[in-house]
Amino acid sequence: MAISTRPMRSGDDAAATALWILANPTREPPSSLWWWAHPTLVAETDDGRLVGYASFTISLPPTPDLTVLHPRAIGWGHGMAVHPDYQGRGIGWQLAEARADCMRALGLQFFIGHAAPANAAMQALFTRHGLAPAVTITQEDGTDLVFYMGAL
Repeated sequence: MAISTRPMRSGDDAAATALWILANPTREPPSSLWWWAHPTLVAETDDGRLVGYASFTISLPPTPDLTVLHPRAIGWGHGMAVHPDYQGRGIGWQLAEARADCMRALGLQFFIGHAAPANAAMQALFTRHGLAPAVTITQEDGTDLVFYMGAL
């Protein structure tokens, strides 16, 4: 079965939220508005089933001219998930590549992403993309996140 990636479109938010819940069962799911505030790419099967997503946002240092992208603008990974039935097939890599291509097309040169310390697959994906672990931060709920940084 072929898997393709594309930008999220109207009607995808319910399926993306369902995937988010599978990946984050103990956290409150995002609202539909969240998906539209963060550029999101989805992976879908050839029969139209959404089986993964990768989202990001852009962190912009203040500039006097808001029409020009600051040279130190950063792409922040804000979520990635692949349906459990489709994991281990390279879909995460496909989504990561599509997300990086999208950010490069926007002029971004630097990326920051995060993974739970127990998420070996995401950490391996970041490392394969040339990102290095930079810092571990403990969140308000007591869970840790390892932040990876590097050039796109």
